[in-house]
Amino acid sequence: MGTEDQEIRQGLSPDRMGDTAFAKSMLRGDSARTARLRAILDEHGWPDSVRAGGPAAQAAFLVLQHSPSRELQKTWLPTIERLARKGLVPADQAALLIDRVLVGDGLPQRFGTQFSMVDGRLVLDSVENEGSLEERRTSMGLPTMEEYMRLMEDLYHVPVVRHR
Repeated sequence: MGTEDQEIRQGLSPDRMGDTAFAKSMLRGDSARTARLRAILDEHGWPDSVRAGGPAAQAAFLVLQHSPSRELQKTWLPTIERLARKGLVPADQAALLIDRVLVGDGLPQRFGTQFSMVDGRLVLDSVENEGSLEERRTSMGLPTMEEYMRLMEDLYHVPVVRHR
């Protein structure tokens, strides 16, 4: 499932982000993987790296992060946070999911991991208390905002900015 999740995203570009057929195809795949993940979670619980191995744990996280089901993300967020505190899930994964849920709820994100495409640029979604953002990022094992924005530019080949 992790390979499937990443294969479709390899073709993600600013042009494709506006392509309805591409978006529908990606959503169909995300929905199918979400259903498979939900069945696994219902039967076995969260597949952390100790119980399921690193690749399976990473795949589960990718599917959850890209799931169209906010309900599923919200349901598993407390578990991901708890496992991250115990070192059984990477802290940066918890940060990504926390931000995804907050932004999905229309709230400011905490760690600065989420961006929206606006006029051909990736714009950082609203962040709570920007003055302590770098501290929060460091605490979760995330690179500095400057490094992260450079990585996003390299990945998506579009300008990445903090503010509109």
